[in-house]
Amino acid sequence: MIISDTYGFAFVHIPKCGGSTVKHVISSYNETDLPIVGIHEHPALGRLDYAHIPLEVLREHFAKEFSKIEQYKAFALVRDPRERFFSALSQNQRMFSGTDITTMASRDVIRQCEKVCNYLQTLNGFCDPERIHFEKQSRYLDLDDKRVVDVVLPLHRLDLLVAGIGDSVHRKLKIGAPVNQTRIKRFGLRKSLADKNDKIYVKIRRSKIIPLFIKKIATNIMYTEFDHKIYINEMPTEIISFIDQYYKEDAVIYQNALQTQERWTLQA
Repeated sequence: MIISDTYGFAFVHIPKCGGSTVKHVISSYNETDLPIVGIHEHPALGRLDYAHIPLEVLREHFAKEFSKIEQYKAFALVRDPRERFFSALSQNQRMFSGTDITTMASRDVIRQCEKVCNYLQTLNGFCDPERIHFEKQSRYLDLDDKRVVDVVLPLHRLDLLVAGIGDSVHRKLKIGAPVNQTRIKRFGLRKSLADKNDKIYVKIRRSKIIPLFIKKIATNIMYTEFDHKIYINEMPTEIISFIDQYYKEDAVIYQNALQTQERWTLQA
């Protein structure tokens, strides 16, 4: 999270909802002593992902920061729960298994989904750091049936959220390239071609003489945005039903955020 005492605002980082991109824009305004990235050891909680602390954990173990989120104007981004689940699966596989789901057979992707769903179904409490990307979005927004975060917007209107924070700091903030975005190799299904292109791509990215705009073009050629619908179509009905049921509160939150976005757009 990002907390600014000087300007009286906070940004709550919900996993897989564009938080890294927002932090890249506003990290210079952060005045909290807590780490804003990484998994660190906490004396009472053990290993904790400090970038993604649910509100209940924040209230119980970081009372000062929680009181500021209640007091200040707090912002957050949310995402369609289905899309977020498969984006979380993709990142989880990369981070902790070293695999890319775009190169996995459908049956293996389904098997990983089943493992995650079984984990969530038997979960008592909050997700561990290795599964934090699957935590419910509602746990970062609501507490005791009360909305704590003031401004909740959909991920695709990150521009509106950054503009809102810009109003708080009295500056027009510029959004850079997406950070930690789930992207997939265009040639992921053809390993030999992917390997050849990877080698060329790495040489281009590391070059000190090739202009930046050429490097960006190379990135766009090699990678495309993650499309969760591909995986939804391959999933057994029971997995999709579980996702919809488990994240049903998040689905309502997302629909409400879409309406908030429409109001903000009209005001702008």
